[in-house]
Amino acid sequence: MMMQFVGANLVVGDLPKDYLFKVYDQDLNYLFDLCKIGEGPNEYRFPTFLQAFYKEGKLKVKAFNPSKARCDELDWTQTISTKSAVLSLKSPIVFNTQVQKFVYLPESNELLSVGLFPKRYRVSDSIGNTKQEFGEYPFQKDFKKISFENLAMAFQGDFTKNNNNIAFSVTNSPNIDFITSTPKGLVLKKQFHVRKPDFQPSSNPNEFSAAISTDNKMGFLDVQSDKNYVYALYSGKDLQKGVSKAFESNIIYVFNWSGDLLRRFVLDLQITKFCINNNKLYGFVDSVNPQIVYCDLPSF
Repeated sequence: MMMQFVGANLVVGDLPKDYLFKVYDQDLNYLFDLCKIGEGPNEYRFPTFLQAFYKEGKLKVKAFNPSKARCDELDWTQTISTKSAVLSLKSPIVFNTQVQKFVYLPESNELLSVGLFPKRYRVSDSIGNTKQEFGEYPFQKDFKKISFENLAMAFQGDFTKNNNNIAFSVTNSPNIDFITSTPKGLVLKKQFHVRKPDFQPSSNPNEFSAAISTDNKMGFLDVQSDKNYVYALYSGKDLQKGVSKAFESNIIYVFNWSGDLLRRFVLDLQITKFCINNNKLYGFVDSVNPQIVYCDLPSF
């Protein structure tokens, strides 16, 4: 699942049925479904990732469809007008099958990704060539007998980006990295490696997984940002009372882009995903009657 604003529109992705995303206006009125599931030229597989950014003063929206090894650029004005995905162009971006999560770097037309790699992070160009590898897995020295593939499975998470700053948070444990872009490449600025996840690595050399124990305390369920701050939704719950309970929270940690922890605030509802737009926090409440809620962000 994902939540993000594309221009003035809120796009929400959930477990797919016929379409991958639902599009809302800025007043949270439902408009239409987006990205029909299928094998056709204008159809998409799950998962597909949307990333919006401004380049040369214009809104750009890329639809990354790794399972079909394809990246489309959407003409968002026409997409809203016709209520369907209108392609602006197809970008020849190659996806490595080992990639788990990635973020597009429009300044250099590269991908920063995490996956089944010996190093924590990999930067690749649009045709799949590796340009840079850097960083260690959290607590890597304590996991000397565990393969990097299993570490990658245990330390999955989410990226958020604003201009030249990037953060990556871990879902299964409270760990977060801050990265910045320099003329010589990407550099790790600050890391919070707070606690190791409790997991059992796969014993099959041909399969990789991380079986998280029911005692494991979950980490950051989602991470979002604006030009000043990084916001991380923190669980801290284990799986003993059910997966749904562990994957919802009302606790938000706030960092600046230097990686300094500034404060924590508590919402009055449990949410599973969220996004930030115009100094407001929008959250998804997963209940019998799911709803999208929002509140003004506190001043810091």
